[in-house]
Amino acid sequence: MTTDLNLIIKDVLAVYAKATGSDPKLAVWERRLFEYAKAGFTAEDMACVVGWIKRQNKINNYQRSLSLLKLMDLENFDACLCEARAWERNHKVFSARERVLQQFRGYSEQDTRIAAQRVGAVINQMKEGI
Repeated sequence: MTTDLNLIIKDVLAVYAKATGSDPKLAVWERRLFEYAKAGFTAEDMACVVGWIKRQNKINNYQRSLSLLKLMDLENFDACLCEARAWERNHKVFSARERVLQQFRGYSEQDTRIAAQRVGAVINQMKEGI
């Protein structure tokens, strides 16, 4: 892990530009990026947050801002980074085979519970009739 702030600044700007398709100028953003790097954030953190925001924008009806100005608000960025890390920690990627098996298991377990309830009801009715 590099501790040179100039390298971190250039890496963060490159990651943001690649992820969003924009071309922010270093001269305009250098001071904010310096504060970002000084706070201990890295290019990997920027990639994590931008990727998470893009996924959330696809999943949800509301749109989170990918604006560099919004991301350079360090409190906002820290909150987004915490949410992005929590999502990555709790999100398990399933293969196509696992997804099919999971869907099948969900239906079969639900069906067997319903069937078991029906059998139990039938047995209770039989006991009452005896």
